[in-house]
Amino acid sequence: MSASHKAGNDVRTAHPDHDRYKPGGAATQGGAFIWAAKVFAGSPHGYPQTYLERTDMIGRSTLWRRTAMAAACAIFVAPVCHADLASCQNLYVGRIWVQQGFGLRAVVFLNDPSDSGGSWWQYFDNFSADERKSALAVLTAAKLAQHRVNVETSAPDQCGILTSTYFVSSVYLATNP
Repeated sequence: MSASHKAGNDVRTAHPDHDRYKPGGAATQGGAFIWAAKVFAGSPHGYPQTYLERTDMIGRSTLWRRTAMAAACAIFVAPVCHADLASCQNLYVGRIWVQQGFGLRAVVFLNDPSDSGGSWWQYFDNFSADERKSALAVLTAAKLAQHRVNVETSAPDQCGILTSTYFVSSVYLATNP
């Protein structure tokens, strides 16, 4: 008998049905394989888990916890980005006006995607046909993804979308959606 067995460290006693696995018990009559299969079973599929399968599951579990913790920290630490119609920064795309024979005509920008109103119509009349197609692609993608955009207009302060209608001179996706 080994020293660890004499000290009561028999691994077979760790199983909930340890009485069945003692020498002379019902499970040992079928041989050591039955004992090993029952002791090390525990996978959801009912087959014996190997050491590598168990450590792989532990590794994935740890990775999942670390990823969740990193995401939670990023959410709480990240700066909150607020839309500002007065400065034309971090705006959501509202209504898009596309006119037959012209293409992209104008856009209304919003503080929040759920708002029912926002800026005045901002026109793209000064854009070429190709520029209007590109702007429409950017604005449509931003609207579908609810990604924020920054806008510059022909107003003296390069914004003014709350006070009047202007021509858009540039529109680009914001850095922080």
